[in-house]
Formats: sequence, C-alpha cells, structure tokens
Amino acid sequence: LPTSEGRKRARSSKFRRFLHLRRSMSDILSVSNPEKIGDGIGAYTRYTVKNGETVVQRRFKDFQWLYEVLVQNYKGAIVPPAPGKTQ
Repeated sequence: LPTSEGRKRARSSKFRRFLHLRRSMSDILSVSNPEKIGDGIGAYTRYTVKNGETVVQRRFKDFQWLYEVLVQNYKGAIVPPAPGKTQ
C-alpha cells in the first residue's frame, strides 16, 4: 500500500496536471459575444465559441444540454454553470 506521503504526492501531481490543463483550455477555448437573435417568443441568445482557428455559433440551449450531460455523467465533479441566458 502507498504511504501517506506517497498519496499526498500523487494528489499534488494530479492537481498540478489539472491546473495546467485548465490554463491550456482557457488559452484555446473561449465563449464570447452573446447576441440576442429575433424578437418575441422566437428570440434566442447566440454565443461565439472559438477553439484555435475554429469559430462556431452556439445557442444557449446547447450550453444547457452540455451542462446537464456533464453533471449526469461526472457525478461529484465540479461543473461550472452555463453562461447567463440574457445579457
């Protein structure tokens, strides 16, 4: 069995890798430019999502769906909330 010190080092290493991944993802993935499309009952909010050179438009409901899937499939993980619907 690993010693207490060995477990601490392993947790520390995992945390450092997580922080590096988080920094890396924020450098290459961004969500911006909320834009209201349409008026009345058919209106929706659209966001610009950039990943490197790829740029796509996604609706608020896409973020809601992703959030629900992540929470369901990764129980116990901290999943940030979807961006606000109204800007």
